[in-house]
Amino acid sequence: MSANNTEDLTDDWRNIGATSQELQLITPGLQVAYHPDPHMVGARLRFLNFGDRAEVRVSRLEGSFRQRHWEQGRPLNVSRLSRSPLTFIPQGRDDVRLTFDPARCEVDLAGSTIQPDTVFTRRELADGLLLFVNRSVGLVLQLMGKPRAMDEDDYGLIGESLVLDELRRQLGLAMASRDAILLLGASGTGKELVARAIHQGGGDSEHPFIGVNMATIPSELAASELFGHEKGAFSGAKTAKVGLFRQARSGTLFLDEVGDASFAVQTALLRALETREVRPVGATGTLKVDCRFIAATDVDIHGSEEFKSALVSRLGIELALPPLLKRRDDIPILFHYFLEEALGSESYADLLVPGEKEPWLPAWVIDVLFRYAWPRNVRELRNVSREIAFLSGTRPFQPGPMLLRIRDAVHGSVGAGVESPEKKSTEGGRTYNPPSSVDEDTLRRVLREKSFGISAAARELGLSQQSMYRALDEHGILYARQLSREQFIAHFLEHDRNIRAMSEALEVSERALKLRKSDLGID
Repeated sequence: MSANNTEDLTDDWRNIGATSQELQLITPGLQVAYHPDPHMVGARLRFLNFGDRAEVRVSRLEGSFRQRHWEQGRPLNVSRLSRSPLTFIPQGRDDVRLTFDPARCEVDLAGSTIQPDTVFTRRELADGLLLFVNRSVGLVLQLMGKPRAMDEDDYGLIGESLVLDELRRQLGLAMASRDAILLLGASGTGKELVARAIHQGGGDSEHPFIGVNMATIPSELAASELFGHEKGAFSGAKTAKVGLFRQARSGTLFLDEVGDASFAVQTALLRALETREVRPVGATGTLKVDCRFIAATDVDIHGSEEFKSALVSRLGIELALPPLLKRRDDIPILFHYFLEEALGSESYADLLVPGEKEPWLPAWVIDVLFRYAWPRNVRELRNVSREIAFLSGTRPFQPGPMLLRIRDAVHGSVGAGVESPEKKSTEGGRTYNPPSSVDEDTLRRVLREKSFGISAAARELGLSQQSMYRALDEHGILYARQLSREQFIAHFLEHDRNIRAMSEALEVSERALKLRKSDLGID
């Protein structure tokens, strides 16, 4: 879906084949992107009947979020969330207004605190908006399609975005055909994954899947590699070679980067596709082949002079794989999938379901991953996820080089129409420094000088209140609002119910601890 370039999203979806009934099922909704319990990541709350002017309320215990494999929905149930709700109200034909009690809720978008009665347009919802509530839960406000059935095939594709649902629909149609398929997509979008999904789902799974990157085969050897050769066909051909087409007998031949093949090889491929026959180098006759043929390229074939137009027309089915930027709401789901894959389920549970401890992964990580442009797509996200997993033993959390580069890229750019929080901000006539202007040593020193008072330290450092909390989060520095009831009681008892001793040990404001104690209802 080209939400960035299309004014009317309804026309956009009709253009890709959505029915009127499917269009009616596209509605705003929320998807969990950050939560103390990683099993909640990806859980969704569709705004049912929203078009009938029905408002939606979400709070600690209001709102039923559901994963596809769950039989029942669950509330967010995070102690730091207020019982005072976020209320989402239909505005005009397609927009959404968000209102809340600012004394009870703080909602951040792209590093900036938003005010009640903020209106989000349907185009913004199509791109996805990551809202952090009280710095403890991240929710993506987005457009959602018809919910998929529990037993519906994912085809190995991770994510729940509208564009991914459309790709799955097209994959189902492609699998039912034996026509040659061309996969179009930038590097890192998962072309081989999709090719394997077609192989598995198209009835070929018991037969070979042969994949080769055409860019790695010298043009003078391509014919031999693809079609085989006879013994003595050329110097060095001491034995006969079967060739990839015949190796893929009754299965699938996947040629990646086919746009890098020479004109001569493209001509031979065209002949093989038209006749379903190949001629090995040095042979006098042809041999029948019966494999499914899938090609892939990141070249703009329709505007390329180097891609043979007849070959394009012979590749009967084209599937366009969306870049990660077009399915931004899938980023948190993919990240947790790759993280779990890298860590193993037991380590993953230990790290990201911390029990009484503060969540190991800071919220800013999900924020910058969501806002990054991802020029190398899913492959790049997988790599940074693995880096985070590799460094998972560090306490507090320490970002690695890849994640730091991503954070710097996000903070040094303007994205999604929101000014970067790393630039100086102006509030109430005052200009504040960005969080990155303060290093950890300076931050800790000023906090000690101000008896750990966050507001006083923020004034000394020239930070807004929001930027101060961002700096604390990024440097892993504890503050009172981070303490859960269980954590507070444990420290309280450890220090013989002495708040001053607890303050000195934790290096947290004594006044803030007293307020936190009252908020938690601890006697």
